[in-house]
Amino acid sequence: MKLSFVSTDCGVGVKQNSKGNREVWIGGKLHISAVDKESGIFFDKQSVESLKEAVERFEHLTFEPQKISVYAKKFSVQRFKEELIGFEKALYKARLKQ
Repeated sequence: MKLSFVSTDCGVGVKQNSKGNREVWIGGKLHISAVDKESGIFFDKQSVESLKEAVERFEHLTFEPQKISVYAKKFSVQRFKEELIGFEKALYKARLKQ
């Protein structure tokens, strides 16, 4: 299951786990971007049993190197710079309008 809804804004955040349960919080940005069974394995509880089950599921999966490579490029230095510059430009424009 893919994370279908992840807030990218600061303030009120929402995340949805692999069972569809949502968690809401007030604070900083959520930094989760894994895709279950494609670029990682989700587990529901922070417990030894839940982690053990996730490792057992992982051992039976095959990850596609090409997909992982494309996914990893989302975290490139170039993309980070481009998005940071875009954010700064948008912030500057918003401040000019005030």
